[in-house]
Amino acid sequence: MTNQDRHRVVIFKNFTTEDLVDACWDGRCRKVRAGQQIEVPFYMAEAFARKLVNRELLRTKADGTLVYPGGEAATSPKFPEQVPMFINMFKQAVTELDQDTENDAEVESEIAAQKFNESASQVDNNANEDNDDANQFEGKPQEVAQN
Repeated sequence: MTNQDRHRVVIFKNFTTEDLVDACWDGRCRKVRAGQQIEVPFYMAEAFARKLVNRELLRTKADGTLVYPGGEAATSPKFPEQVPMFINMFKQAVTELDQDTENDAEVESEIAAQKFNESASQVDNNANEDNDDANQFEGKPQEVAQN
């Protein structure tokens, strides 16, 4: 796969019934709701899909047995195309974007990545608005008065 192929914009879909809360790239995270589709560069969609598929393959029933028997052996394969269980779910999560016009893949990739980062920033800002004043300085250095 060429570098340009990895930058093409694709659709990532959370095909499950549970939100994917840790879709992170470049230090920014975004929640992808169950059933939601987003346009991102292929390299991002690939990372998100691996995380989503691995989670699903390791999902257990109430009695502790795997929903997908043999799923633990199919997670994070070195050669995904050789593991049907993994690649079938991966293809549900990543689909090609139907484009009527030819666009430069890297430009499209940058636009999609910027949209992702903007939406992740909005999620971060909304989370910060929910914090009360008591937690305002949590985890941040504070100046200490010198006597």
